[in-house]
Amino acid sequence: MIFRLFERKWYDNTNVNTDANNGIGVQWSEKYSPYVKPNGCFAHLFNLATEHSFEESSHLRDFDSLVKKKFKRFSKRIKLLLDLQGWHRIKKKKFHKYLTIFDIRFLSRMDPVSNYRKNLPAALDVLLKNSSDVANGHEARAKFREVYSEAIKCENIFLSYVLSDILTLGSKVSKYF
Repeated sequence: MIFRLFERKWYDNTNVNTDANNGIGVQWSEKYSPYVKPNGCFAHLFNLATEHSFEESSHLRDFDSLVKKKFKRFSKRIKLLLDLQGWHRIKKKKFHKYLTIFDIRFLSRMDPVSNYRKNLPAALDVLLKNSSDVANGHEARAKFREVYSEAIKCENIFLSYVLSDILTLGSKVSKYF
């Protein structure tokens, strides 16, 4: 009965643990407790599902690219960053720093996507202003218009809200497992 303590234990679903012949988790369950089941690590499984979704869906890949473009545009140009921070000061809202996405784990997408969504109204205003500002050259105005037109697409706005919520929820749930 002492092994019933292991009834809800999970272990990572790597080959080292789950291999049918030599896996540590499988050996443990055979030798000590039939209650240990190879359920897999929730964070790892969620990460694999997220990565697979981004590989399969062109909309998600395009959105990922858009968030990365916004990071580059707003982190490299001090004038844009100051305009964005000024917008937040005027509206008395908190500015959320743009972060880059590292294609390592699903949690690395959570903060960049969340900050992108929170800054969306300000970023759209700043991009629109700079796309018509005569002080910018013709080529710069065209790039601002391009990024602005990508950002205002319905699917990108929708994805910013949905992905932000899903990734935040996934990170909270993964802490419990």
